[in-house]
Amino acid sequence: MNSITIGPFALSTPLFIVLLTLLCAVALAWLLEKKYTIKVESRLWLTAIAGLVVARVVFVAQYWEQYQINLLGMLDIRDGGFSVAAGLIAAAAMALYLGYKSVGLQRTAFVLSLMTAVVVGGSTFLWLGVYKKDAQPLPLQTQLQNPWADSVAEQTVTLENFSGQPMVINLWASWCPPCRREMPVFEQAQNEYPQLIFIYANQQERAETVDGFLSGQQLNLQHVLLDQDGDLARFARSRGLPTTLFVNSDGSVQAIRMGEVSRATLTQYIEQLR
Repeated sequence: MNSITIGPFALSTPLFIVLLTLLCAVALAWLLEKKYTIKVESRLWLTAIAGLVVARVVFVAQYWEQYQINLLGMLDIRDGGFSVAAGLIAAAAMALYLGYKSVGLQRTAFVLSLMTAVVVGGSTFLWLGVYKKDAQPLPLQTQLQNPWADSVAEQTVTLENFSGQPMVINLWASWCPPCRREMPVFEQAQNEYPQLIFIYANQQERAETVDGFLSGQQLNLQHVLLDQDGDLARFARSRGLPTTLFVNSDGSVQAIRMGEVSRATLTQYIEQLR
């Protein structure tokens, strides 16, 4: 599962797990503070902040070349660029330090809150099946429309037409602000990675709308197709846009990213393709 829907909001599954974990741990810490008049919640926030900051800094360092072009992009965490391993190590180190500095009941409450975070985060991670090892095959028979083709016979294509090469399939719509923001990133990437096939599957919009948007934004994109029935979004189990599928040359889906990408996060996903 790649996204969770809560009312009108769609959250990526990793973000949902982080928020749920923090909510449960902080709620327990707050209750323990009220009952025993001790300071616990601030220690949890320090642990979480240390993990997030280090995870972001390490990721930016890894993809510094991409961030040099837009230094402010380093602060835009909406791209999902974090080094999970570095963040977990930093959070664990901060937790050990704060636990060592705590005494008596305060230390016990802090440890209980941390254990709650580990149990909730770990069980939710397993329950939702995040980052499964077995890559699912792309439905190559999915039919997409190409109303700009020269002949009627070429106006209906399937993903099988592009099989044999790694693919990046972006699900987007012209009304979606993050979709619009990331389009120049994809346009640049398709020029930097000619060995990849970039497909832009518009979700359930009219050809005139798509054509007007691309012309207005002066975008020159490789393969713009119409997914009029939203088949790819259903396959990806994504309830929000943009969503990007990264497909290996054998047709297996390496990763699915829900949300806006930056040059750095797009590079990270592309490097994993084979």
